[in-house]
Amino acid sequence: MSCFCLRKILADGKTSMQTRSLTVLLLSKAAGFADQDVTAAEKSSEILQSQRVLAEITEMLHTGFMIHRCIVKIPLKLQKSGDNFSAKENMDFGNKLSILTGDYLFANASTLLASLRNPKVVEIVSAAIGDFSESEFYGKKSANGSQEFDSNFQVSDWLSKIETSAASLLARSCQGALVLSGHSEDHQKKAFELGRNLAIACQVRTTTLMKTLPLLTMQYQIRSTTWMDHACP
Repeated sequence: MSCFCLRKILADGKTSMQTRSLTVLLLSKAAGFADQDVTAAEKSSEILQSQRVLAEITEMLHTGFMIHRCIVKIPLKLQKSGDNFSAKENMDFGNKLSILTGDYLFANASTLLASLRNPKVVEIVSAAIGDFSESEFYGKKSANGSQEFDSNFQVSDWLSKIETSAASLLARSCQGALVLSGHSEDHQKKAFELGRNLAIACQVRTTTLMKTLPLLTMQYQIRSTTWMDHACP
């Protein structure tokens, strides 16, 4: 049933549900518990409260990074020019809002992560945050700081970029969910691979659509857009 629900959500391009967190929850339910004392509510739902918190953390981190990526580099000409002052002012305000909103989400995610009181999960999620930051250094940047098409950008570079962004976050969140439920190292590794492969597969489809749809052909770029900028198609 869980696999059917996940397949339906991923295949339906009209959905706007938070697929990353839902994937973590469905995996948690499918994997079950491993000799743990659980409350009546957790036993009924087959999902630990700590796993629900981890799913929320995953969504917060992803959203925070997406908001931070909305920051615009204001051209030097516009900074020095007295013209278009309102445009510069609006861009400054938008940048400040993006920074503060993203930082607020990161702060809340960090607080929730600490509340889990599980050093291994903290280490796993922290690695995902580091990978996400590293992914921004892949690829060629334009003069205004945005990602642009690079003819020398190889498939291996694209894969590394995805693996350190969306794939890392989902893979490590899936791994953390099984750590919380007390599963073996082998099951944790399989959960990691599941999250990684699912994220890469979705990004391949998203990138392919960006390449082939007529309205997007002129704007196509190989970029670090994660598999759920809006809704995973």
